Amino acid sequence: FDVRPGEIHVLAGENGAGKSTLVNILSGVHTDFGGTLFLRGEPRRFSGPADAAHAGIATIHQELSLVPTLSVADNLFLGRERVDRWGRVDFRAQEEEATRLLLEAGLEVSPRHVVAELPVSTQQMLEIVRALARSAAVIILDEPTSALSEREADTLFARLAALRAQGRGIVYITHRMDEIYRLADRITVLRDGSHVGTDAADDLPPEELVTRLVGRALTVAGTTPGRAGPEEALRVTGLSVADEQALGRRLVDDVSFCLHRGEILGLAGLQGSGASHVLHALYGDAVGPLAGTVTLEGRPFA
Repeated sequence: FDVRPGEIHVLAGENGAGKSTLVNILSGVHTDFGGTLFLRGEPRRFSGPADAAHAGIATIHQELSLVPTLSVADNLFLGRERVDRWGRVDFRAQEEEATRLLLEAGLEVSPRHVVAELPVSTQQMLEIVRALARSAAVIILDEPTSALSEREADTLFARLAALRAQGRGIVYITHRMDEIYRLADRITVLRDGSHVGTDAADDLPPEELVTRLVGRALTVAGTTPGRAGPEEALRVTGLSVADEQALGRRLVDDVSFCLHRGEILGLAGLQGSGASHVLHALYGDAVGPLAGTVTLEGRPFA
């Protein structure tokens, strides 16, 4: 596996294919491994994540590593604080640079804002901003859009394109086919811990990519006719859940839907959209006062 300067290299594979293990080796989490790792043409074996980061590898994992009780600026410069000539932290300089970094990333948030008070999607973007702020030669992103809106993802993609133009090597891991073919210059496929192949994205059609991912050709047998009947199993009308911690704010606001017998109804939304609060409300475990009506098999349900 190799990463070239000025390319986005997608690392693809099913769960358990070995992607995370490879990333952990590259980022210094796993230090005991066979084979040789070269960075800028020199053999390296990192003693830990800090060593890898200092060498020029920035890794953005799926799990957030921000300190929730600190400010945005403090998180962006954690471990590499700006200091004055007396060795004291220069908070003004950090806030000024943090403001510039946030503007470049399209984030409308104050550098003094406490991270715990921000939505999860914004916290995910801060992880990305913190990694991109380092002068890294190689940037590794593991499912970075899992908690981002479409607009936030577009901002990230634009930033990655700029980094590629600067000559950075980018390793990008995603399960989303549209992201793979939107971003990738080359694609490497792993399966069961082994390297299946590496090709330019333009030379690897989606059908062939899927075949490599699963190890066999897949055919579409057609869709199964729906079995939903006319009888309603559940009807939700005007469901709202108030936020007890913020007066006047609603966690769920006027949600209505109907579920029929013999039907699977999907409830979709990004983290923080309120989908989980809907389910908790139906189960009788709401975090705040409720409004609206619920009918279960034709009878009012409370």
